[in-house]
Amino acid sequence: MSATVSHKFSLHLRLRNQTQYNYVNTDVRQTSASAVGTVGARGFSALSATSLPLESLFVRLQSRDRHIIDYSIFNQTELSAKFDTGPVGHTLMAGVEVGHDGYNSQNYYRNSSCNGVALNGVGATTGYIACEPLVKPGYTDSPAGVVSAGGNRQGGSANTLAAYLNDTVEFGKQWKANATNNRANCRIKLGLRISREYLAPWSRSCADVNVDLVLETLAPADRQVQR
Repeated sequence: MSATVSHKFSLHLRLRNQTQYNYVNTDVRQTSASAVGTVGARGFSALSATSLPLESLFVRLQSRDRHIIDYSIFNQTELSAKFDTGPVGHTLMAGVEVGHDGYNSQNYYRNSSCNGVALNGVGATTGYIACEPLVKPGYTDSPAGVVSAGGNRQGGSANTLAAYLNDTVEFGKQWKANATNNRANCRIKLGLRISREYLAPWSRSCADVNVDLVLETLAPADRQVQR
């Protein structure tokens, strides 16, 4: 979701503000194979190698449920102006950007049994839930009465602060220079972008400064419409 507000002070001076917001909520209930083995009076026994026929083998299933939330919000304010200094034309853009993004991930597990024997140790969060024949397994719902419990939880977030300056200067009909940051797509650029990103709120990194300098002559066919 995004919103943009633009105000034109005059033909050559404009202020623009854009906000971008993203939110993704993912709820996953997943069961997958974790080992191949045999089933007997003591329950499931995992095998690393075997010569048994496939019909004698079983697959231990493991729950890998999780709930993930990803989010971000960024705001950019930019002022653009066009003016001349003698025979040189300028298109100047200056702006600031602030943002915050992060995620939270909560894992869940479902512990159960196979052939009446518990698949998980006491207090374990491994999530072994059932065992099915390797050949022609049954596709069924999670065993009745199995409780889903919270497991490992992790998350993180980061803040972004940035400022940039972009000046596109035009020297007559076939020369153009662009003082800009690495976000510009002009052919000739000289620019500065200062950004600072740090994990919130525990640690902060040093400022990251990028300087990009390029000089190029435009071909006659690339001339832009004269102002």
